[in-house]
Amino acid sequence: MKIKVLNYFIINKLKPNQKNIFDIKILSEEQGILNNKRFVNKDKGISFIIKSVGHINPAVEDYYPVVVDVDQNSELKDYKDLIFYDNI
Repeated sequence: MKIKVLNYFIINKLKPNQKNIFDIKILSEEQGILNNKRFVNKDKGISFIIKSVGHINPAVEDYYPVVVDVDQNSELKDYKDLIFYDNI
């Protein structure tokens, strides 16, 4: 699967239950399951894991907000506008 991170934001930034959100676009799809899947950008050496998938109302095909866990030593801004591939 190939996806692009379009934007990012944080919910509960100053609380221990902070959630990192990416808006993604699916560029090519082989499987429909995103939860607990790791995506990697080998050029930048960064990755993230999708923890849950939201929805947009009204639905927009191939665009999804997702809650993610990012690499410990990276910042959310590092992910914007990059293309990621699932790590199988």
